Amino acid sequence: MSVRVWLHRYDEKLLASYSEATLKYYAGEGNNELVTGNVKSGSFAHLQSAFVLGKVRFFEREGSEHRTPFVRVDNHVCWPHGAYFTSHIWINVRYHGKSKTVDENTMLTRIEMLSAPENDFIHRVFVTYDCDGLVPKPREHDKHFLVYCDEIKLDHGRVDCRHG
Repeated sequence: MSVRVWLHRYDEKLLASYSEATLKYYAGEGNNELVTGNVKSGSFAHLQSAFVLGKVRFFEREGSEHRTPFVRVDNHVCWPHGAYFTSHIWINVRYHGKSKTVDENTMLTRIEMLSAPENDFIHRVFVTYDCDGLVPKPREHDKHFLVYCDEIKLDHGRVDCRHG
């Protein structure tokens, strides 16, 4: 199984020092250009020293076939208990990573995403992360952001917000 990754073009060499990936253009331009590609599945723990990692997860209401994506971030200095990026104000995610269940004891900082061209979910995550007013970056480490998702959960390489 492989894992899809998204990152800024300027972080391509940094990723190459940790993992092999053939990356291609995804969205944006200039300093905000995003690239995507697949890497072998496995632990991403070795990437935590170089990148702030965001994992795409899905919120599913019981009895519904619809799923709503959000990105969970656990290794940013400003959010010691974790944060999540979502475009929906009605989602109050309390996500317990080990049991993969919504848990009322695990409070995460909620970051409401900004808009982006074509309303693409991943592009919106990066536009929001790049906004210093919403996401402070006090350390050099915080300037390198990588989002990932198991390829099997994607719809033709994209995060599908409509159905599961």
